[in-house]
Amino acid sequence: MALILVAVVAGYGVVNMPHENRLAGNEAAAIGSLRGIAAAQSAALALPERGARYHADLAALRASAPSNDPGTIDPVLAAGTKQGYVFAITSASQGGWTAAASPLEPGVTGQRSFGISMTGAIYVSETGPVRFNPDGSSPDPERGR
Repeated sequence: MALILVAVVAGYGVVNMPHENRLAGNEAAAIGSLRGIAAAQSAALALPERGARYHADLAALRASAPSNDPGTIDPVLAAGTKQGYVFAITSASQGGWTAAASPLEPGVTGQRSFGISMTGAIYVSETGPVRFNPDGSSPDPERGR
């Protein structure tokens, strides 16, 4: 009887592993996309041909790229949903910007939500969307990494 129980428990781990790997892959891709948004925002501010300003939405950020530079915002990300995550620029002004990524289906496409500010710090929340203070900092500085 004990042998059968061990086989069932071990089998559950094997069956569950692809789901966990997919979640981890989606979360890693979300962080990579947020870093791409950060790079595109920095370029948008630095280059006159990109508007010399921060952009308030992903489509505008992509559109601001010169025609010979597709930039780091692909059409899928510019539409706001990519690899199981929903992305948005949550604030943008001359003083800075923030962006967030949350699972499209929490627990199915990802476990954690992420955010990034103009400083490049990635913030993580296991209890819902990352929320930022008006100055672009996270209300919980322990979440930065």
